[in-house]
Amino acid sequence: MSSVLLLAAVVAAVLAVSWAVSRSPWWRGRQLRAFLAGRGEVVSALKAVAAGHPRPAPADASSVERLVERAAAAGYLLPAEYLQVLRHFDGVRAGGLTLHGTGDSPVPGLLAHPAAPARHLVLAADEDTLYTLYAPTGIFHVLDRATGESTATHPDFPGLMAAAITAHR
Repeated sequence: MSSVLLLAAVVAAVLAVSWAVSRSPWWRGRQLRAFLAGRGEVVSALKAVAAGHPRPAPADASSVERLVERAAAAGYLLPAEYLQVLRHFDGVRAGGLTLHGTGDSPVPGLLAHPAAPARHLVLAADEDTLYTLYAPTGIFHVLDRATGESTATHPDFPGLMAAAITAHR
């Protein structure tokens, strides 16, 4: 019986330490560095960026489904990684960077911006930059907010988010 209690105490201690480490600035920094080096995932990186800021609730399944339907009706195929982020938190606002959630805009559920050229869906933005998906090609663009000109392209959503996060470090 004492070995069972000892094992339970050890498991509880390991879980407590794991929980504390996962919330520490060191761990969040490690997750962010791994993502920026191409080894992590978008959700972990955004959690690290949003640490210390109010964290919104996850988007409910029906909100995500409506967003996907509105986007499809407008000719957009939303990236799976973006939808995964929404399942963890419905939009993120941290350090000047905003990743848009399901309720940020009427067209088509995401932010439309006058500087964004036609067919660019704005997924995230900051004071100077729009982070977009160009529907006809599926390529992600970093646009200058003032001119609407593309300053960089990325083949995938994680690359776009790495650019956005790097700009805010």
